[in-house]
Amino acid sequence: MWEKINLKDTETIKLLEATKNTFLSKSRNVGEYKDKSKGKNRFERQKYSTIPEASKQFNQIDMNKLFKEDELLVKIPVIGETDNYQVTIRLHGVINEIARNIKNNKNKFEFKTVLQAITKIFNTSDIYVKCTCPDYKYHFQHDLIINNMSVDDSAADPGAGKSLNKKDVGKGCKHILKCLLDIS
Repeated sequence: MWEKINLKDTETIKLLEATKNTFLSKSRNVGEYKDKSKGKNRFERQKYSTIPEASKQFNQIDMNKLFKEDELLVKIPVIGETDNYQVTIRLHGVINEIARNIKNNKNKFEFKTVLQAITKIFNTSDIYVKCTCPDYKYHFQHDLIINNMSVDDSAADPGAGKSLNKKDVGKGCKHILKCLLDIS
């Protein structure tokens, strides 16, 4: 997806590559832990976190943002190994994709048209993420904000001095990886 960004009277075009697959592929084989008893890295350890299955957890979607701005913001509770956290995922283009699916479905609005649209956007479009865990804050927040992959904007950037991400440890904490793997 191409996005036009204006920077002080000059126009720049930026290619965003923050898809689900980008997060997963850049996190599979990096950042080994010293204690490998539960997996060698965040990607392997994500399986020890769980996502509650109660649908009431997901009924807090801001419908104004969804229908007016075509932005779906979902907050997913994750039960981690040490504490409970909240992963936030933001997607754009869901309403346009639902409209396309309804048109392709002979103008019938059915549950499958919505599900197919959300699944397609989730799997192929740019996504923006955030987690409330300390690992996200100290290893990923700065990098994801400056690379336009975070739910937060640059105003929330703690700055490079706060980031412990001095080596390549992937693109997300194990809670983000769990959500990206389990919700497809």
